[in-house]
Amino acid sequence: MADVRSSVEHMLPNADILVPEYSTWLLSNTTAIKLANALNDTIDEAFNRKPEGYEEVILIGHSIGSLLARKAYVIARGETEEVPVENFRQRSKTWASRVSRIVLMAGMNRGWSLSVASRPMLWPKAAVIWLGSPVARILGVGKLILGLQRGSPFVSNLTLQWLKLSQGVPLPPVIQLLGTDDDIVAEADNIDFLAGQNFFYMRLSNTGHANVVDFQEALLGAKRRETLEFSINASIEALRTKNVLIPSLRPDPEVKKVIFVMHGIRDFGEWTSDAKKALLIEADRKKTKAHIITSGYGYFSMGGFLLFGERQKNVRWFVDRYTQAKALYPKAAIEYLAHSNGTYLLASALRDYRSIDVDRVVFAGSVVRRDFDWGTLLQAQRVRSVRNYVATADWVVGFFPYFYELLNYSDIGGAGLLGFTSGDVNQIRYVPGQHGAAIGPQNLGELAAFLIGPGDTPPSSTLLQETQCGLIVAIARICWIVWLVLALVLIYGGYAFACRWQTDRIGRWPRAVLYAFTILLLLNTV
Repeated sequence: MADVRSSVEHMLPNADILVPEYSTWLLSNTTAIKLANALNDTIDEAFNRKPEGYEEVILIGHSIGSLLARKAYVIARGETEEVPVENFRQRSKTWASRVSRIVLMAGMNRGWSLSVASRPMLWPKAAVIWLGSPVARILGVGKLILGLQRGSPFVSNLTLQWLKLSQGVPLPPVIQLLGTDDDIVAEADNIDFLAGQNFFYMRLSNTGHANVVDFQEALLGAKRRETLEFSINASIEALRTKNVLIPSLRPDPEVKKVIFVMHGIRDFGEWTSDAKKALLIEADRKKTKAHIITSGYGYFSMGGFLLFGERQKNVRWFVDRYTQAKALYPKAAIEYLAHSNGTYLLASALRDYRSIDVDRVVFAGSVVRRDFDWGTLLQAQRVRSVRNYVATADWVVGFFPYFYELLNYSDIGGAGLLGFTSGDVNQIRYVPGQHGAAIGPQNLGELAAFLIGPGDTPPSSTLLQETQCGLIVAIARICWIVWLVLALVLIYGGYAFACRWQTDRIGRWPRAVLYAFTILLLLNTV
């Protein structure tokens, strides 16, 4: 940041300049929230060393520093340790109210991702990014960088907190300098149209992610310096004339409810279309303007579901859609209807993303742990009401996710078969049928009536049974036997295929590899 500092010193000779030092190297295992908290404290200490404070504060951040600068500002407005913004006027620090603008240089506003359009990147660097991420997760290193992916808690919470603040206080303009040749972060990840209308974007030609702060080159360096100085000094009107990206976001404050309808594993979500129709009919009947969002994360196999990392990809996808909904429909209550893996999406998001809250929740065929902490969420009013439909014979939940809960190994479990044990959850017992019993056509009208409201309409007792299938429940309690049998079958199948099947064309070890590959392929397609 030496060139940036010298430019600011020349432009604002009477300003005091603070350049905090912190480590962001690739293998760092610190967390971004800790760095942002420390940055907030550093700025506060510097601000308070001057008895009367400063008339104006300008924040300038590069790359990760851009996220940290915005987060430090949000913290100073009252956000602490990823708790949703509340009473920020009482808790805010004085320096935050003096921030006149925030300048971001190649700022990864939406985090970083591997799924965006290709960028002009040399293959060694691309290989490090594509292969380094899974290796880093296995080795337990690089948690700082991995924690800044698109849809991660730090990034998504920042956007949600910014949106909440924008509804209460005027926020400073944010000017983003975009390099046309950024070979690290794609433009789709640099731009955050969701954060509000006070963002301005300036493009720098022949500029990449690193050299956006390099002002030494004869012509390009001078242009970068000039653009930075313009970003700091220009009026709002002048910034608007130079803004190269006009947000197309058009919030609709008339929408009163946004309802997510999320499908589960081994499911293309055909039932979500019927649920959407039922919800729209109920909303029209009750004169409530509602927007329905159905699943879009595609078919999710059993093999993917059993892996934590694969489940979390879909959680990040959901949080990204949730953030968009909060930006587009600022006055709407968020409702949630989900089956199977869809229940996991919300439970995981509520646990890890402290800025997420929902009004009414309906779970069917839930694969969430029974001891999920609904009590704390309900008490904090991050969730207002929960219905959990329990089926009479949900062997899918009883035999598979519940096994993980018995091992205390994972964050999936058997609430769809045995119910939740924590919090004031309305357990609807028992819907006759198996894993998808509660989302059948006969029940969609009742679900729609509850989610659209108003009031807490009771479930229809005519659709319920008093008892469960005793055999399914009993086997679920000892579901480790099911897994043992499956393991023995797979082992014997591998032995038979590799050792007992005699052929001169394929050796024993190639046959073993072929068998293992076939099993993995099967798990990822069914």
